[in-house]
Amino acid sequence: MKLENLKLTNRRELYLKNSLGLSTIQDLVNYLPKKYENLTISEELRHDSKVVVLAKVVEELNVTRIRKNLTKGDFYVEINGDLYKIIIFNRDFLKRYLSVGQRIKVEGKLNYYRREIVASNIYFNISENIVTKYNLDKGMNDKEFKSLVNKGLKVLESNNINLNIVPKTYIEKYQLLDKLKCLYLAHNPSNINQVKRAFRHLKYEELLELVTSLEINRRIIKSGGNSKKKLVNLSLLEEFYTTLPYELTISQKSAIMEIVSDLQKPSNMYRILQGDVGSGKTLVALSSMIAAVSASYQAAMMAPTDLLVRQHYESLKNFIKLDINIAFLVSSMTNKEKARIKEDLENGKIDIIVGTHSLIQKDVNFKKLGMVVIDEQHRFGVEQRRLLREKGEAVDLLLMSATPIPRSLAQTVYGDLDISTLEGYPNGKRNITTKVLVNKDKETIFKYARENLEKNNKIFVVCPLIEGDSSKDVSSVYELFLGEFAKYGVGFLHGKLDEITKVQTLSDFDNGKIKIVVSTTVIEVGIDIKGANAIFVYGSEHFGMAQLHQLRGRIARDGNKGECFLLTSKDDPEVLERLNFLASTQDGFKISRYDMQRRGIGDIIGSRQSGVSDLKMANIIDDYHILEVARKDAKNIFNNQSIKEFNDYIKRIEKKIKNNLTMLN
Repeated sequence: MKLENLKLTNRRELYLKNSLGLSTIQDLVNYLPKKYENLTISEELRHDSKVVVLAKVVEELNVTRIRKNLTKGDFYVEINGDLYKIIIFNRDFLKRYLSVGQRIKVEGKLNYYRREIVASNIYFNISENIVTKYNLDKGMNDKEFKSLVNKGLKVLESNNINLNIVPKTYIEKYQLLDKLKCLYLAHNPSNINQVKRAFRHLKYEELLELVTSLEINRRIIKSGGNSKKKLVNLSLLEEFYTTLPYELTISQKSAIMEIVSDLQKPSNMYRILQGDVGSGKTLVALSSMIAAVSASYQAAMMAPTDLLVRQHYESLKNFIKLDINIAFLVSSMTNKEKARIKEDLENGKIDIIVGTHSLIQKDVNFKKLGMVVIDEQHRFGVEQRRLLREKGEAVDLLLMSATPIPRSLAQTVYGDLDISTLEGYPNGKRNITTKVLVNKDKETIFKYARENLEKNNKIFVVCPLIEGDSSKDVSSVYELFLGEFAKYGVGFLHGKLDEITKVQTLSDFDNGKIKIVVSTTVIEVGIDIKGANAIFVYGSEHFGMAQLHQLRGRIARDGNKGECFLLTSKDDPEVLERLNFLASTQDGFKISRYDMQRRGIGDIIGSRQSGVSDLKMANIIDDYHILEVARKDAKNIFNNQSIKEFNDYIKRIEKKIKNNLTMLN
């Protein structure tokens, strides 16, 4: 039902549509609180602990200005017959609402011996035990928004609108509350148990949709094309291994064996290769493509950026000492170069091609494509993967992810994909020290940089912005380092530069003509620079944990000692906890688990690019048991599509994926 049915004021309707992106009453009632504040009265008043107390005001609020933008208010209340002083900061407006004799709820930290409470909040509705907090801006407060939600719930109820998405079979099986009732409790709980009851249904619904969406996408990718086993020439692989500068790790050998085994089966491969930064995924992917070439097929590797494609091309070319023709295709090439590559591909002169989205253009044809590798798989949508795969027959698909997750969790997240996991590093254990620098001046930063330059180390300096903030944008930081270290050579890199400039800068860095490169995150993946053993990350609070770990993975790749400096101007406890956790470990599995627990799984599975809705209520770590149940139920739904309610459910999710992709495009 449209929002217009609520007959709202123009201001309210515009706020809901423009600020929150809500267009229907269903959207409105599904916009759940971001958090719940439990205002149940504390049973005990313990010193130096957070308390919620019922109090009677016995003195008016007195406000004192301490300094600009900081005021201190204090007044006395009676709690259980005892007199307490309430202290609260920057709440001058309370003077208009507090009156002697009034009963209020006070939330804050208690100093029992001084009979003082430093209040974080004061509530006038003393009957409310759970307060809902929504993600709103200044255009509307929580109370006003909640009243609109409740109005919407009443309209839906009076019109007998069925909001249940979960098939009735499972609502009855797990004794889930009706969806409308769940939403009412989620917005209007009288205790925390009601919140839990409501979210039991809502989390299951969300996770069932997630695993169903992933299965739909998996079937799209696997559909089309013929299945045919490939006659892999193992002697060519053995010959390739003898030319490598170091021995493969045990997990690399195991992954290659799994992939070769897939290629030799009559069914098409659909496998994901996951491993930590620097664990040797590229070499495993190359071995897989050589295996396909040995069976008289062509292989293609698709990566998200021109820079990464060129890096992969150089890396693969350096590894291959066999009679195998490798080429690359990117949008920045001249039309003449592109035409030559396309002709050679179609004629079968190219065995392995590395490219960006250019590979899926209609005028790119292969003579006999049999193997596709997708690097940074979360950056590509399911449709892009399918388009490349359809350029051949009996095409095997290998996805690569540098965000590793534990195998038991991976099997649930990735559904029915086969999983190969790399552990360990070809060059031995990474030796990187990570330091968190809070509000450090440029002299301190330069001191650490100078120490590394004197050791002949190359340095990456990474910024979150191209311009706009002189403390952490590339342009300003580049000028800062250039002014101090010009004699060492300082380069400049970001995504808006032309490809020739980017490639030349990295080449100069690799060859030692310049010792410092100031860059955005364009160097996040795939960049391998000899002697780069230090990295400074400005505004590190702006990056996710997995991204910071990827950036850190750009250094010490040759086994030498490296230093990573995470710079932040935020002394926020949550920010520092995150950064200090990263500093405490180099284990990508632990880091991704930590990140998923706090940020969800969208970045890992590429949900946005595949039309899959990311999780808003459920958490893949905390709610793992619900996820497992949902995965089994989704499998049962697909196995019994002849049942109408199951078939209707699949069609509903398919439609939602299509709508999400339409909005994305």
